[in-house]
Amino acid sequence: MFIVKEALPNAMRHFFKIQQKMKIRVLMMIAFVSAVMLNSACYRTASATEGGTCPYLPGTRDIFMGGMSAPGLHVREDAIWVVSRFYDMAPRQAFHADGRARAYINMIRLSYFFDKKVLGARWGCGMLLPYAHGNISVRITANGRTIKRMRDSNTGFGDLSIMPVILGWSAGRLLWNAALTLYPPTGEYNRHRIVNIGRNRFAAAPALGVTWYDPKRKQEASFAFNYVFNFENHATNYRSGDQIVVDWGLRQHTAWGFTAGISGYVVAQTTPDRGSGAKSGSFRGTSFAAGPLATYSFKLAGRTVDFIVKYYDEFHVKNRWEGDVLWLSFRTRLF
Repeated sequence: MFIVKEALPNAMRHFFKIQQKMKIRVLMMIAFVSAVMLNSACYRTASATEGGTCPYLPGTRDIFMGGMSAPGLHVREDAIWVVSRFYDMAPRQAFHADGRARAYINMIRLSYFFDKKVLGARWGCGMLLPYAHGNISVRITANGRTIKRMRDSNTGFGDLSIMPVILGWSAGRLLWNAALTLYPPTGEYNRHRIVNIGRNRFAAAPALGVTWYDPKRKQEASFAFNYVFNFENHATNYRSGDQIVVDWGLRQHTAWGFTAGISGYVVAQTTPDRGSGAKSGSFRGTSFAAGPLATYSFKLAGRTVDFIVKYYDEFHVKNRWEGDVLWLSFRTRLF
């Protein structure tokens, strides 16, 4: 998601840059449409926030979102397959753009949890590094005619996520934690490419996770609230608006290590995009997603290993790429 959703606005910028350099005479209608697209609406085919993305990948948190792991070093690996699509049409203009993209993302997360308490809470820290491959195809049409097709693909490391502090509390059936995640722009980025792995902007996201668990009925309800502060991409002079992301999950546990339920997320942009690069104005993006969730836990060498599979189908999407996402994950304690 964080790869492919950068692609369409970059593709549009790339397209118009090429168009400006071309010295080929074309029909007046096509020239007029191209001028309209360049001067008034090229960014309207782009998504809210730059590329319609969020530094925090929605749906990342899934089980026991308010809990804290046992003391020690823990690892989690997520393998994610994404199929995304974008279609936009300005009703008062004679053009539109549509795009399709596929991506594979692999995320490795290391977390360390301490046994001692701070402010009455257990505490920990962590980091996450994504590696991904994405490809995209974009078509731009005017007056029902295709005037440009573009394709691109890219592979590399994305932006690092650093969690300097995670604090967790519990009271009876209720568990909750608070965390801060920093997103430095460490990933690969080239403003002239259509597909970028990194975002070239700093971001920070405080988060609150809450879990209610009934041990008798073996039922769980979890929520995670993330508020993402986006900063400016200085290469494009684009300041993306802030976003709120809510992950949620409902599960039924069993005595055999299996759980089943549903999970999903909500993404909403709370402030408009700004900066000289945000030529389309105050777009705000929203999306919803839901799908099945299943887990299996077992003991290996005295340590618990969790396997997680989940699928998200996005709907009611506005000013963002819309997609289907399959996650396969495992987590365990190393020592």
